[in-house]
Amino acid sequence: MTRTRLGIMVAAVLVAGTAGCGGDDEPDTSPDPSSPSSSAPTEPTTDSTSEPTEATPEPVEGERFELEGISFSLPEPYEGRQEGDVAVGARIGRDDPVASIEVLATPSVGEMTLDETRRIHLGSHFYDRAPRLLGPVMVDGVRMFHMAGRTSSTTWSEVFGSDETGYTIDLQLEFDIDVPETERQGVVDAVLGSIEVVG
Repeated sequence: MTRTRLGIMVAAVLVAGTAGCGGDDEPDTSPDPSSPSSSAPTEPTTDSTSEPTEATPEPVEGERFELEGISFSLPEPYEGRQEGDVAVGARIGRDDPVASIEVLATPSVGEMTLDETRRIHLGSHFYDRAPRLLGPVMVDGVRMFHMAGRTSSTTWSEVFGSDETGYTIDLQLEFDIDVPETERQGVVDAVLGSIEVVG
């Protein structure tokens, strides 16, 4: 489980953005034994050649948040807490100490590629094992990188991000490793489908 504090995330993204690429860690592209698709792993893709999949907009009955560069809804039973206009942290509660959603949107400090944005995320988060790079996705018309996989002995992470709208957007969802894939994907689809990007 990552131990990210939203205040540290904001500072890390801003500092890393002014320095260019923030971090040299490469994602783990080996198959994950916990994944149902481990027998046919998804190969890493590049920004220039990959056709993004599209997130389908869908209504979500839950709390809605408005940040400077993005608005979105949290599916129940997640409860969120907003920090200014740049960050939201959400959890289910004590019954599931791992489950969390973190969204960060800060004004861009310079135009970055998806790969540079992804490297900033890896440089500002602490994983036992980096999530695998998958193909990009389109969210409300914006191309975002996508990483996913087991990031600790107890945690599965889904990570999305972009810097194409004048804001650096960073979205991370974490689940207990025992949560079924269909349940994880339902939460991911609900959040992505509720997103409206400003810019």
